[in-house]
Amino acid sequence: TEIRKSHNCLKLTLNDGTVHTVYIGKKVAGDLGYYCRYKGREAVYILPDTYGAIKGHILDDVYSMITPVLSNPITSQEFNKTDDFYIFKNNELLVWIDTYTEKDENGDTAYKYKFEFPKKYSPNLGTYATIIQLMESFQGEEVVACGTVDKPLTEDFLRDTFGIDPQNRYFTLHYSFKGVETTIAFSEPDEKGKAYAYSSYYNLVASVSVENAPFLDWGLLEYVDYALFSESIDDISKIDIRGTIRENGETALDIDTSFTLVGKKETLKVTPFGSSKPYDEDNLYNFRQLYKVFLTLQLRDYAPSTDISEMDFLAAVTVTMDDGEEYRFEFYTYNTRQCYFTINGEGEFYTLRNGVEKFLRDTDRVLKGEPVDSDAKE
Repeated sequence: TEIRKSHNCLKLTLNDGTVHTVYIGKKVAGDLGYYCRYKGREAVYILPDTYGAIKGHILDDVYSMITPVLSNPITSQEFNKTDDFYIFKNNELLVWIDTYTEKDENGDTAYKYKFEFPKKYSPNLGTYATIIQLMESFQGEEVVACGTVDKPLTEDFLRDTFGIDPQNRYFTLHYSFKGVETTIAFSEPDEKGKAYAYSSYYNLVASVSVENAPFLDWGLLEYVDYALFSESIDDISKIDIRGTIRENGETALDIDTSFTLVGKKETLKVTPFGSSKPYDEDNLYNFRQLYKVFLTLQLRDYAPSTDISEMDFLAAVTVTMDDGEEYRFEFYTYNTRQCYFTINGEGEFYTLRNGVEKFLRDTDRVLKGEPVDSDAKE
């Protein structure tokens, strides 16, 4: 019912009150084991150190008996029951992913994931799933401190002893699972890639190798879905498109138009700017192809610069949703292959210039009533 130990004593108390006490002495020459004595017997025994249990546990401190688990375990079958997943890095909120449910066409519950921060992007569910799967059994290497229900580890102790400062967070991961919140806070790793991590769920600190926590080095790029936009066309009320393609210093194409969308699926009607008549079936098909082209635009990596004063304007696309929310995309070229983009005035990534130029050329084709091939390169 109870095990207690000191540096050289192991005490076991059974349910019936019987107490067994063993005193551990010095190591026997030749690595044969350790001298020991059972309390109440006038005899000395040699206790073999099977699998290093004596040296690694009995003669060590009490923390060696605690498994260094840091996460509230999440099974793969209950992945969708996580909520309020967020990460602070260098004391700034990096991402916050929320889980919500909605009914599909059959009335079944569908789980959706969205960014509460930064709202302008969609979450990369591959990265999210990778971290949640790690939380199924995320462990450190060894426990170095542990609080109790009556005596939790204090913020001062965590900061002064292990460099884990809740008020100046190097890296903090949080999630809620079945209504229980778990926070894992990390200290800054040393030159050997070692850090300390505090688990609020178990109220303990464990040493951690960065190799087993790769997410410590991930930035926003790893958490963002590569698609610039992924909303359904059925939820859009208007698309404004403006852009200019220049070739050899001359304007090759100039676009300034908009499209109004009403209805959903088979009832969708699209009306171009300056017209009161919706598109017929052929032109509606062309417009759907144009929208598919827009959905294929993807971010590639961090842009080398975000100073648009040194770039050339290429295009601006404003998508207005049925609920009135707007997404304004602006694209600025800085070389022949890449262009920096912003969403509602903020950005840090680039996309490929030829994809944006194809979108502008296909917009011109729609306006002229010409066919659009979303799979074509130009």
